[in-house]
Amino acid sequence: MDKKNGKKLGHFELCLKEFKIGGIFTLAYIAVCCALSYFLGYGLDGTQTTFIMGIPSWAAIGVFLPWIIMVVITTVYGLFIMKGDDE
Repeated sequence: MDKKNGKKLGHFELCLKEFKIGGIFTLAYIAVCCALSYFLGYGLDGTQTTFIMGIPSWAAIGVFLPWIIMVVITTVYGLFIMKGDDE
C-alpha cells in the first residue's frame, strides 16, 4: 500500500521503484569495481603483482569481492526489504 493516500500501487509503479533501486546499485557496483581495479592494478608490471590464491590481488579485491558483496546485498534486499503487491 502507498503510505501517502492508502491505496495500492500499480504494477508499473512497483516495477519502476525496484528498477530505480536496481539501477543505483548496479551503477555503484560498476563504479566500485572500476575504481578498485584501477587503483590496485593499473601501472603495475608482472613483478609487482601480488596474488591471492593464484588470482591477481587487483582482480580478487576489485572484481570478486564486490561481486560477492553485491550478491549478499541483492539476496537480503529481495528476501527482506522488497515489498510486493499484497492482495
